[in-house]
Amino acid sequence: MYKLFLGFRKMGEYVSISIGKKIAGESGQTGVFNLIGDDYSDSWYVFKKEASMMTVTDKAGKIIEVTDLDDAIRECEMCADSPFKLESGYTGGENHRFMLEQLLKLKQEQRNK
Repeated sequence: MYKLFLGFRKMGEYVSISIGKKIAGESGQTGVFNLIGDDYSDSWYVFKKEASMMTVTDKAGKIIEVTDLDDAIRECEMCADSPFKLESGYTGGENHRFMLEQLLKLKQEQRNK
């Protein structure tokens, strides 16, 4: 028997390695999987699906991953009037207003779904 764990949580016991790995792949879960059995141990990490990842770019073209859309919008609104110059030559306010436009479009797209 092979035991499949996601972190420390047991997901089940399976008669073969391939069945355990198939179940892990189809689970839709993200995290560290461990498959343990007689004289066998394997670990692997499953990342979040790329389709759900949101990104914006700043004025300099740097890609920024957005993990919490509402927090990102709030931060950009608070910094929209910043007069401080960045290494890119733009002010913090210019950069945050540029990103805020993209974030608001993402928010609108979410509402329309």
